[in-house]
Amino acid sequence: MKAVKRLTPVLCGLLFTAFLCPYEARAQKVQIKEAQINQTEWNIENKADKSTYAPKDEVLLSVYIKNSDTAAQQEITSLNGTLEYDTSLFTADIASLIPVEGGKIQSVAFDGTNGGFQVNYGAAATVKQGGLLLQLKLRVTQDASFGRTTICVTLMEWNTKEGGRVSVEHRVPVKITIAQPGLLTGDVNGDGKVNLADAKLVMQYCNGKKKLNGRQKKSADVNGDGKVNLTDAKLIMKYYHGEIKEFYI
Repeated sequence: MKAVKRLTPVLCGLLFTAFLCPYEARAQKVQIKEAQINQTEWNIENKADKSTYAPKDEVLLSVYIKNSDTAAQQEITSLNGTLEYDTSLFTADIASLIPVEGGKIQSVAFDGTNGGFQVNYGAAATVKQGGLLLQLKLRVTQDASFGRTTICVTLMEWNTKEGGRVSVEHRVPVKITIAQPGLLTGDVNGDGKVNLADAKLVMQYCNGKKKLNGRQKKSADVNGDGKVNLTDAKLIMKYYHGEIKEFYI
C-alpha cells in the first residue's frame, strides 16, 4: 500500500498535465486567431482633389482602404456604401461612380437621393493596403450657397473572393469650401496672389488699423470658422512659406 501511496501524486500530476496541456494549446490557438483578426481590420479614408470649389465645378472624391499590415490586400467581388452629401450643393448620378482600377464591373447602382450605391464585379478586384477602393464624381450646383461643407463615404461593406465580408463605419468627412468665382482664399488684398501682404492686412484688421469689406473677410477667413483673427494671418504666412499646401486642413 505504501508503494501505491507514493505513486498516487505522480499519477495525479501526469493526469493533470494531460488535461491541462490541451487546454493551454487551445487557448494559445484562440489567442493567435484573435491576433490575426485584429491585424486584418480595415478602415477607409476619404480625400478630395481640392479644398475649394466654385459653382459648377467638378469634385473628385477618392476612397482608400487602410490597414496596419502594409502587405495586406483584399480581393473584392462586390461593395456597397453610402455617400453623405448636401443635395442642395452637389449633384451625383450612376455615371459618377468610378470603380477600383482594374475591376471589371458587372453592375452598378446609385441612388442620388440617399447616396446609397452598390458595385458588383464580374471578377474579383484586388485592392492593396493604402490602395484606391473607388472614386465618385460630384458637381457643385450652379446656385450653391457659399461657405464650408463636408462630403463623406461611409457605411462601407464589401464581399471578398474567399466568401468573407468586411464592414466599416467611417465618419471622418472631407471638409471643402464653396467660394465665389474669382475669390482666392487668402488673397485678402485681391492682387491674385497669397503672400505676406495679405497676412499683414489681416493683422492690421485685427489691430483695428484697417477695415475689410465683405469679399475680403470671406477671403481672409482661411480656416473657415466664421471669424477673421490672428489664426488666419498665421495660416496665410504658413501657406506662403510652404509649410502647408492648402487651407482647411
